[in-house]
Amino acid sequence: MAESTEEQTIRSGATARIVLEELRSKVYHVAVIVALMLVGSGVNLLQPLLFRELLDTAIPTADTTLVLSLLVGLMAVPASAICLMYVQDFLKAYVGNAVSQALRKRLFEHVLHARMEDAENVSTGEIIFRITRQCGQLGEEYVARELLPVLSNVVVLFGAYAIMVYLNWKLALVSAVVFPPSYYLSVRLARRSRELDRRFTDVLEEGEQFLIETFHGLRTIRALNGEAREKKWWWGWLDRHRSITSKVNAFHDLILNLPNEFMNNIGIACLFGYGAYLVIQDALSIGTLMAFTMYTPRAYGAVRAIMNAHIGTERVKVAAGKIDELFALRTEPALATVELPTLRNVGVAIEFKDVSFHYSRGFGVKNLSFRVEKGEFLGIVGPTGGGKSTIFDLLMGFYIPESGAIYTDGLDISEVSLKSLRENIGSVSQNVFLWNTTLRRNIIYPHDEFDEGKVIRAVHLTRMDEFAGNQPEGYDTVVGENGIMLSGGERQRLAIARAIIREPRILLMDEGTSALDALTEAKVRDLIDRAGNGRTKIVIAHRLATVLHADRIIVVDEGRIAESGTPAELIAKRRMFFRLFEAQSLEIGDRHEQHRTTSAG
Repeated sequence: MAESTEEQTIRSGATARIVLEELRSKVYHVAVIVALMLVGSGVNLLQPLLFRELLDTAIPTADTTLVLSLLVGLMAVPASAICLMYVQDFLKAYVGNAVSQALRKRLFEHVLHARMEDAENVSTGEIIFRITRQCGQLGEEYVARELLPVLSNVVVLFGAYAIMVYLNWKLALVSAVVFPPSYYLSVRLARRSRELDRRFTDVLEEGEQFLIETFHGLRTIRALNGEAREKKWWWGWLDRHRSITSKVNAFHDLILNLPNEFMNNIGIACLFGYGAYLVIQDALSIGTLMAFTMYTPRAYGAVRAIMNAHIGTERVKVAAGKIDELFALRTEPALATVELPTLRNVGVAIEFKDVSFHYSRGFGVKNLSFRVEKGEFLGIVGPTGGGKSTIFDLLMGFYIPESGAIYTDGLDISEVSLKSLRENIGSVSQNVFLWNTTLRRNIIYPHDEFDEGKVIRAVHLTRMDEFAGNQPEGYDTVVGENGIMLSGGERQRLAIARAIIREPRILLMDEGTSALDALTEAKVRDLIDRAGNGRTKIVIAHRLATVLHADRIIVVDEGRIAESGTPAELIAKRRMFFRLFEAQSLEIGDRHEQHRTTSAG
């Protein structure tokens, strides 16, 4: 399927475009910031002139009224500047945060709709780090603290030098000779820091991913006595983090301070040297020299801030590049508009026609063709890795076939909206995911409210009411992170309840009863039959007992259909299904004999 125009354009410079879009949407806030900066810059430029007037006019003439007026002005000017700066900082923080939030919203939404084969190739730690930290780095740090203040610093720089040129153009020229070499030095150092910043970001992403995996797999780590290994890796990461952090901080300090120190020391020395010469020659007043000594640090500070913004731009390119990598993930096709009707108690005919698909890791399905009639119960069995779960992934639209087509009621699913398709499918995956919230909210997800009668019916059908009834909080019992408070069987029964409550036209179960005991499995098989109620059911099973009462079974091996037929027909053929059936029968018999012998002993 061809990519949409939006999908193609999102790949290049998406981060920069979103930043600019958000700044344009906040144009009034930016305008107020600019206005305040102009006023604040003008106020700051008044103070040296007041000092000049005090030293050259008020004190020599002993004009006490003028002295008092100038002193009041000298106190009022910085106070006014502080008030203006507070409002500026508030608005800059607001705009910077708005930029970060816009990036986070767009990036979260993009990853949420990214194609599975792309999203699964990016670690959770990388995604979290880029959405939280690097989006914040762009908005709250770069835009708010470096980009927006540039205009104010440009005004200060040109304003200060305009006044300095007016006071004495030769002295102004002398103070500016340090700008070109300082700028050149900053640019060269900033370019060298980009690779260091990239390495620093990679180390942080590694640490975040490690912590996510460690605490998610805490039970496994303890069961395998892996604490020493994890501590060793974490101590090593801390050493790497300390090393790269020291290098980054030291280099950033070098970038910021070396040009500044060069500019301040050489520039001030030149200024005082030539200024003293002019004073001795009676070509410059003490007050004017004092004004110069106040304007020059302001001008140098403005230049320093402008250079810092330039350096920040180089540094933030690393973060923008990382964010752009996520924006480059292809999204699920959203052009299809055909709606698959939502009908109760009516199944959907499903057909795979010459479908082929391969994961990046290699296996998948090859020229797969089969048909499931409305209301039919199809069982899928076969060796591990044979392509069984791929069938569900393709039917759910998680992946796009490389060739061939999949039809639901005669409609190519590439023409059916994914939302409509998935609304008609109730799915129970092999690895059940649960949210760290209540039983009720896990069952009714993604809804916040649901018909209580349907909730009770779904819970009763899956025998979850037995568990809920024994809990003090009932349906409001919190299941823990990924259902840690539940047994494997309880997790799968909850997942089945979540699928049934949707009243889907298609019910997909991938090893949905693998964690259940024999008695509960029999009950669940019965509830699947009752919950089916005319719906199309496809069940992937390793336990052949789960599908022995299916209308038809297909055996999938190496991505192809090895055989197909009713359970009785497949057993009679004495091929792959028969071998699987016989092996499981022997295994069950061995376990029964072992149990009987142990009991007798």
